[in-house]
Amino acid sequence: MDLLDGMRVFTAVVETKSLTEAGKRLGLSPSTVSKYISALEEHFGATLLNRTTRKLWITEIGESLHGRCTQILEDVERTELELSELRMHPKGPLKVTAPPVFSMRYLAPRLPEFLASHPEIRLELVLTSESVDLAEQGIDLAIRITGRLDPTTTEAVPLCLSRRVFCAAPSYLARSGSPAHPAELKQHNCLIYNGLINNPWPYRDGEQLAEVFVGGNFVTNNLELVRHAALAGLGIVLMPTWLVAADLRSGALREILTDFKITPYSVYAVAPKKRYTPIKTYSFIEFLKGVFCPAPPWEAADGAPAAASRREARNTGRNRRPRPHAGAQ
Repeated sequence: MDLLDGMRVFTAVVETKSLTEAGKRLGLSPSTVSKYISALEEHFGATLLNRTTRKLWITEIGESLHGRCTQILEDVERTELELSELRMHPKGPLKVTAPPVFSMRYLAPRLPEFLASHPEIRLELVLTSESVDLAEQGIDLAIRITGRLDPTTTEAVPLCLSRRVFCAAPSYLARSGSPAHPAELKQHNCLIYNGLINNPWPYRDGEQLAEVFVGGNFVTNNLELVRHAALAGLGIVLMPTWLVAADLRSGALREILTDFKITPYSVYAVAPKKRYTPIKTYSFIEFLKGVFCPAPPWEAADGAPAAASRREARNTGRNRRPRPHAGAQ
């Protein structure tokens, strides 16, 4: 057994908590993964993992070895990359995950530009609204729109702000009236994103943060469907401006409750926490900055003064910006 290969297999098993999932990540069969673990245990003369047919857990000695393996493998990878000409040329597979609707609107038109500029990168774009574990899924970078991130496992670069607004079609407002205060949303048909009928909608009343529980006759986990329902005059929505900016400009939707602003989310480029950022990942982050900075495209189209968007997003963010290592790939 190659000791480094054994360490890679062992680390994958610990991170995925499964021989089968570790095998999928490394392109090995579960039986081969098991042989690597047995050989590693024989090499170190200690039980590293306790496993039954249903459960797998790491021993105390295994935990100690896992920490050492992680450091050794990172050092080896960094050394290999520093000694390789690859450090000068972004190259290889790059797995990125991003929200579906957002990506179709703002990434899809610009991706050919990135791929043409980096012909040796093989981009795999996974569209999902789920906040998956980046390290466990082998993901190099994620685009996330959120108000909070876990700084212990990820590093994030703020790109811009994602404002949210209350809005509805003029036909709905003509028929049902326009609420003067968010508390009145309880008397309106609200179209809800995420499947939680009693999901509270947040708002700011002066300096106070508040929320109102809303209900309605349409709930879905797809933002585009919520938007279409709003355009049809079915009810009031709470929508990100990246989705409805054009509708607000055209008058197809009308913003309401403008005195009750909502704390914006930030759009982040998020990477697993590492001591260095591979240059291929860093290249995609730079590409994303070009797409969303200094003004996000939906705000820029409106002529809004969004140049401060990234600065405010940076102030909102809590994670440290990943820095590329001099020899990273």
